[in-house]
Amino acid sequence: MMTSLGAACSSDAECAGDFATCVMDGADSYCSSEGCTSSADCQPTWFCEREGDDSVCKKPPVGYRMACAGPDDCAGTAATYCDSFQSHSCLIQGCGSGSPCPGDWSCCEISLIGVTLCIEPSGLTDGSCPAGGTLVMP
Repeated sequence: MMTSLGAACSSDAECAGDFATCVMDGADSYCSSEGCTSSADCQPTWFCEREGDDSVCKKPPVGYRMACAGPDDCAGTAATYCDSFQSHSCLIQGCGSGSPCPGDWSCCEISLIGVTLCIEPSGLTDGSCPAGGTLVMP
């Protein structure tokens, strides 16, 4: 049963089916799944967060993949770079400078546009960054 994915919760008892874990993520709490080994085990754009032997699927950072036409559309979110060329969506920039990417996402330096971006595992091609980018942190 997938109806509880992302639903607000305060305990596991409020979650059901495949998403029976209440994730406390800062000020946000929501139903999700646990036991992931990679982001591929999670919903699209969600990521697998591992802490020791435990792992849980978490929502993407606020603003990630939100539609945009320019930088102002991404302001005030965790995804501050507007890809106005290809995806027309807000992406997470600035990784590699003390700001890690979520879960098992990779930090890629995209020299063509002069930024570092967090890239989902599905956005890599054979482990390589898109647009001829350089892997900064796996």
